Amino acid sequence: MVHYTVYLSKASEGTDTAAIKSIVEKSKENNLNSGISGILFYKDGYYMQYLEGSREAVDSLMTAIKSDTRNTEVKEVLSGVSRDKLFSGSMEFIDLENISGQESALHGVKAEEISLTGLTQDTALVMDIIRHFAG
Repeated sequence: MVHYTVYLSKASEGTDTAAIKSIVEKSKENNLNSGISGILFYKDGYYMQYLEGSREAVDSLMTAIKSDTRNTEVKEVLSGVSRDKLFSGSMEFIDLENISGQESALHGVKAEEISLTGLTQDTALVMDIIRHFAG
């Protein structure tokens, strides 16, 4: 069984594109070594991330994320267990500030109209979007 969790967090003040790219690259390496996969979304200073792997690996990573000063206000949105992983790589990254042509993935809503804080109020929609990008 695969354990998964989705969380929302606020990027620390002063986080720029270069910092986000650095986080993504380091996370890919660390996640691969830990058997973690998933996807990270970024928009308007907020991250939403889906993580999947063994319960121990996901719980350990969530503990590290909560103590990481590069983000604040970490809030777990949902978690559960699945038979299979959705993602085969270590981590995908979607910058919703620089995406176009993905309205169908976002249920007809333009990426520029998406609010990650608002989106996390509808966990079924969150999982639909994650599954779309996994496929």
